[in-house]
Amino acid sequence: MSGSRGSRLAGVLLALAMAVGLSLSVLRLPTQAPTPRSVPVTAAPRGGERVVFEMADPAGDDRGPGTYRYPQDPSFLPGTFDLRRFRVSVDATAVHFRLTFGAVPNPWSAPEGFGYQRVDIYLRTGAGKGRLTPARPGANVRFAPGKGWHYLVRCAPWGGSRLEPAGVPENGADPPGREAYPVRVVARREGGDSIHLIVPRAAVGCPGKRWRYYVLVGGYDAFGPDEYRPVTAQGGRWVFGGGRDDNTDPNVLDLLAPRFSLRSQNRQLRTPPDGGLPVVYPAGGR
Repeated sequence: MSGSRGSRLAGVLLALAMAVGLSLSVLRLPTQAPTPRSVPVTAAPRGGERVVFEMADPAGDDRGPGTYRYPQDPSFLPGTFDLRRFRVSVDATAVHFRLTFGAVPNPWSAPEGFGYQRVDIYLRTGAGKGRLTPARPGANVRFAPGKGWHYLVRCAPWGGSRLEPAGVPENGADPPGREAYPVRVVARREGGDSIHLIVPRAAVGCPGKRWRYYVLVGGYDAFGPDEYRPVTAQGGRWVFGGGRDDNTDPNVLDLLAPRFSLRSQNRQLRTPPDGGLPVVYPAGGR
């Protein structure tokens, strides 16, 4: 077992040991106003960084399509999955992604400083078809036709953050030791309510006006599909409620999107009439 996988397993075991009395439901996969504008800016807020994209997300919309409920355990603080702001900046060597939430609890002392958020930032870095399905089954969404993604910045505690290209295997399996995807992503809590992700600029290029961003916020569950905490109909101490039990609704609590528009979060995350997976659209540009 490699050192990175060993430390990751140790972290998961530590979390389990601290969660005495953990409900067996966490071990079960599910059977199943004005529109806020994205504002590209060019200020340099710190250390030579230049902000290239920033967008506020509506507060209090961490309910998926509008019906989701938090797990019942009191460690799930209000606002934990409520994305408030997303910012992209760049310096000479790295691209920085900052996600601000209503709260960032760390009940199991994950080394990154956060323990409950599970975020996928899918990057569309220019022209080209891109990929229209997630890197692995778990989020339960599909991407808008003609707006496929090229890179995934995966954010998860216990060493689970990394960069992956659109060509990752579609069978949902991680390569042994993850050697095929050597670009690690630095993830850490910042300023109390933000998560800061650092990606080598050489791996993804320099963000430009043509970049678009899918930001999917879910709950971290080491035993869930792609480490997403499942959404069920009834919910429980450790699972979200207000969804369905047939695994056809998204395991996404918040999405970077305007509150009022034809592409509002509620509209995007709603299960289509045909019963397929919801189609989501990227932020950025016009």
